[in-house]
Amino acid sequence: MIAAACANSYAEGQITIVAVTAIEINYSGSSWDDVTDETIVVLKGTKYDFKAIKTPAGASWPSDAPVWSGAASGTGETINVTFATVGSQTLTAKCCSGGTGKQVTIKTVEPGPVKNMTSTGYLTRFGSG
Repeated sequence: MIAAACANSYAEGQITIVAVTAIEINYSGSSWDDVTDETIVVLKGTKYDFKAIKTPAGASWPSDAPVWSGAASGTGETINVTFATVGSQTLTAKCCSGGTGKQVTIKTVEPGPVKNMTSTGYLTRFGSG
């Protein structure tokens, strides 16, 4: 609680500190998965949705927050990213310009064929990790 007095006037107010506590990803309309401080693998040319989670949960984001940087840039609770190049990048979300925020490391790979296990003895697939 903050209080201020000036001459015969008095006012009280409350300040809420909002911070990014997590980054989540939505894989093609599925549920949101927490990927904070993890390394994930995504396919080149595919669009992914990322969401910043705030604390306290009931607070509102300040205007123009959170701020996204790295693999994509912009503001707002969610950001859509299509990864156009193969390689490793970091995506960071923070509340405004201060603080460290949260991040996820993203490895982008080229889509490849899925091998038939019966003819080759193995299966190639993509996933996080």
